[in-house]
Amino acid sequence: MGKFIINAVFDAAFTEVTGNCNKICITNAEPSTYASCVLSAASSGNLLADVSSITASDFTGPADGSTDGRKLTVDAQSSISVDATGSATHIVLVDTTSSGRMLVGTTLSATKSLTVGNKVDMPSWEIRLRDPS
Repeated sequence: MGKFIINAVFDAAFTEVTGNCNKICITNAEPSTYASCVLSAASSGNLLADVSSITASDFTGPADGSTDGRKLTVDAQSSISVDATGSATHIVLVDTTSSGRMLVGTTLSATKSLTVGNKVDMPSWEIRLRDPS
């Protein structure tokens, strides 16, 4: 028998993200821990900017993937306040409740220089789960 995963399984993973993500962090490196992800780069952490009011309405989908599988779109965010100066390299979706956890992260296609006191826009991006092969 061939390999397959039904859409409901992929969608359950996306529900974990949309139901628990309440903060988006823009960081200067791939955080190794939740603590470094949410601690300002000005205080030896990785955080340069964040959006702290994320809800399920900040996502679109899940939907069929472009090639196969399923995708969830993280909607664009605009005018995010920059809290520390540095080079943004990653975006991380986090759950700040209970002990806190990093849910999903991505590397930016290009490093972006950020300066404290300025604003930054985050374009939409997709989380993709591919069908097994």
